[in-house]
Amino acid sequence: GSPTPKVITTINAPVIALLKYGTKIVLLTSKNEIYASTDSGTTFTKADDNIPNFPTTRSPASAPYPTFVYNGKLYLQNSSGYLFSIDEEGVVKDADIDLSAVKGWSYIVDVDGNTVYVGTSENGIYKIDMTTKKVTAL
Repeated sequence: GSPTPKVITTINAPVIALLKYGTKIVLLTSKNEIYASTDSGTTFTKADDNIPNFPTTRSPASAPYPTFVYNGKLYLQNSSGYLFSIDEEGVVKDADIDLSAVKGWSYIVDVDGNTVYVGTSENGIYKIDMTTKKVTAL
């Protein structure tokens, strides 16, 4: 049979990105709210953190936000061009990865697990080496 959907009545905005890592689940809403669960989604707690300069006026607000998962963290780029990681501990700016001149529209993590490709609307494709934090254009 089909699984029974989980209804979370405390979340009042579209979920636009999520991370499932082991039994941990982290959700990001279009209102820049972060919810975390460490019990496979039975109980969600709203985090005090949010992402600075997150574009909350996107259209449509319900569209998925381009993200990628690396080392158990959900990564996304804010409207100022900086990468942030989110996990159940909160939000962390990754100042070592400079994407300030690149607007990412999509991300793909290579099978090697340490290379992330960034698709852009105007700048072509970039590669991020997550071990050295180096960004290069292809």
